[in-house]
Amino acid sequence: ENIYIHDKVTDVYYDIKDNEYEMSLPEGVNNTRYEITFVNGSLNVPVLADDSFTVFQNNTTQTLNIANPKGIDIKSINLYDISGKLIFNKSKLGTKGNFQFSTSSISDAVYVVKIITTNNQDFAKKVTVYNGK
Repeated sequence: ENIYIHDKVTDVYYDIKDNEYEMSLPEGVNNTRYEITFVNGSLNVPVLADDSFTVFQNNTTQTLNIANPKGIDIKSINLYDISGKLIFNKSKLGTKGNFQFSTSSISDAVYVVKIITTNNQDFAKKVTVYNGK
């Protein structure tokens, strides 16, 4: 049987049978954000290959860089903090090859970048922002 942790805030499924998953939770009771599932709910759409996007946080220039080498039509790019709070949302970005977003105003932390295509496929990647704050 497959076993997943579903993050209901970011709607990302993490395979915990074949991979490790590590998370940091805010202090207190947190009993509605995550659930254990035996089906990856995102399987109803084709999974994007790992090479579909390159996501890189450049801490020297304080920018989040996203390469789209396959020219995939992007509906939105979202940045979430580790508690699931939406930090920014960029919409209707099209098929451009590269995107760059300033991270100079956000705190040093681990974030999740979630890219959603116009076909409702998604791609998620963790990045660490260190701006020396």
